[in-house]
Amino acid sequence: MAHFSRSRESEDSPTNPVAGDQQTELVRRLETGYDYIDRMIAAGEDVTKLEEFWIQLLRQYEALCEGLAEAA
Repeated sequence: MAHFSRSRESEDSPTNPVAGDQQTELVRRLETGYDYIDRMIAAGEDVTKLEEFWIQLLRQYEALCEGLAEAA
């Protein structure tokens, strides 16, 4: 799994504080999930379902960022 990292652009505060809170929470969940998946892989566990859920979170993050960009 490729390492997840935020771009400098996504660290800027959006104009909508609620969207900013959602963005911050999604980033936190993505980072936590990524670390957890890495640990499970190292332990030899099947991470298929975890990766699928992580990708769903990533899609939510992408959609939120696109919405913020369009609103700007």
